[in-house]
Amino acid sequence: MITERRSVRIVLGLLLFVGATASVWLSVDLGAPAKLPEIALDDIILFHAERALALFLPFLIGLAVVVRGFLGYLPITIGREGLGYPEEKIVATSREITGATRHALRRLQATLEEEIRLTGVAITGATSTELDELRGQLTAIRDRLDVIEGMIASKP
Repeated sequence: MITERRSVRIVLGLLLFVGATASVWLSVDLGAPAKLPEIALDDIILFHAERALALFLPFLIGLAVVVRGFLGYLPITIGREGLGYPEEKIVATSREITGATRHALRRLQATLEEEIRLTGVAITGATSTELDELRGQLTAIRDRLDVIEGMIASKP
């Protein structure tokens, strides 16, 4: 029985094989110049190996970004040192803060609903227009809270 993790490894292995094969094929298909660069040490096989590696590395970097992206981690820097990802601790802290914010928003919404109930009881002498205006303001506050909670929910 093939598990999901094993099937992902098989697909990644196949992608790496196809990428490496395609880079070697492309290097050979492009041919070699009449005068090889010095780094090739006058060896056509070494030249094709170096050029295939130069063609394969961008594919490998792109594949790494895509795979980690599916896991929810996008690079914050791309430079000479490679790809820079946020520390796992920062991601965990961010999730804790998001959870705490959601909890605080729920408490605020419950408090507002209680205030609405109490205000409705206390304003028995108010006109229906004033009560409708108050209800409209409180509905707008609820809508804003829903938007904020939706924004927080969409973040990992």
